[in-house]
Amino acid sequence: MQVQELADHPLLLRELPYHLDMLGFDARTYLHAAQTWLAGGDPWTAYASQHSWTAGTPDVRFHFTGPPPTVAAFVPFAWLSNGAFGPS
Repeated sequence: MQVQELADHPLLLRELPYHLDMLGFDARTYLHAAQTWLAGGDPWTAYASQHSWTAGTPDVRFHFTGPPPTVAAFVPFAWLSNGAFGPS
């Protein structure tokens, strides 16, 4: 492989810095569910917003869909901020 071909290879994740908000995304969704539940709300209304991969489109909301035990598992972390599980 030539150097330029290697630099243009899609598996090198050239765009990874633009999508660092994906790190810890699931944990943020579960965190919001635990925080909502502790505040007396329905954890299945909790969501985390994710930047769209397409420029110019709005953020996408991903709602919590886990089973009830996963809410309880995140209760000890409910005091943490949104950024504790990666860039927000």
